[in-house]
Amino acid sequence: MDLRRARKMFRIDELITEDELNLRFRSLVKKYHPDKLRKHPEWAHERMSEINGAYEILLDWVQAPPPPSIEIPLDEGDEPLKTSQPTPRAEHSQESPPPLTPPPPVELELFQACWRMFMEGLGLYFQYGLENPEYRHEGIRRFRFREAYRTIEKARLAIKELEDGHPILASGARFIRLSQADILLGETTFPPPRSPFDRRFRNARRRFDEGVKDVFFPELFPSHLQGRASAGLGTCYAEFVLFLTVAEDAERKKAAILTTSRYDALLELLNYQHDGRVTLPR
Repeated sequence: MDLRRARKMFRIDELITEDELNLRFRSLVKKYHPDKLRKHPEWAHERMSEINGAYEILLDWVQAPPPPSIEIPLDEGDEPLKTSQPTPRAEHSQESPPPLTPPPPVELELFQACWRMFMEGLGLYFQYGLENPEYRHEGIRRFRFREAYRTIEKARLAIKELEDGHPILASGARFIRLSQADILLGETTFPPPRSPFDRRFRNARRRFDEGVKDVFFPELFPSHLQGRASAGLGTCYAEFVLFLTVAEDAERKKAAILTTSRYDALLELLNYQHDGRVTLPR
């Protein structure tokens, strides 16, 4: 699927924000979910696959749009889309939001110390493959899991004391807290009846762990595989949102909210780092 077809599916004729893209994605999921089209389940599953694929393409486009000088063609006869058009944020707001400045030097230094502690625990967690809950009770790995968890817990408590409302500090604290909650969640076991989306959600969680590992600890992958797992983080998010949309019980909704929130916090931090507003030490 190319960008033109993805935009047509989501009815996008101008550059939009990531939040607006997510709203359109949720709307399509609700409309074409197999539970809504029980008379045509195969067609609905094919449609959902197309929607997920289009979402991944559009997410890359929204996060890294082409230069303003490049025109993106629509179908024949349509007006070309120029990326220099005003963004929706500017259209809906008369005043641009003030630029986000880094935290004060002292708070930033303390934040980075907390983050290093978190990275130490998370690195131990990934090094011993403890994202697989079955390994947490095996011999030496049992002790490594306790050590990794205690280190992450210390980082969470330390950054909690530091959090002062600054967006960067808040995002860092949120990602650490949600990562710890995800570790505690372990392998998801949901109440009956079973849903075909349960397995997809579990697989997306595993892929998300691989993506986080790829972002912060690429040395744990062979050189020719570095970057592959992190490139699929957007697909994981699409699965999390889909699961949240179809979840009907509290346990599934709670797990879906945890994973989507963790993704949001990670993306915020990576955007801050990409913009040079903060350095995430390892």
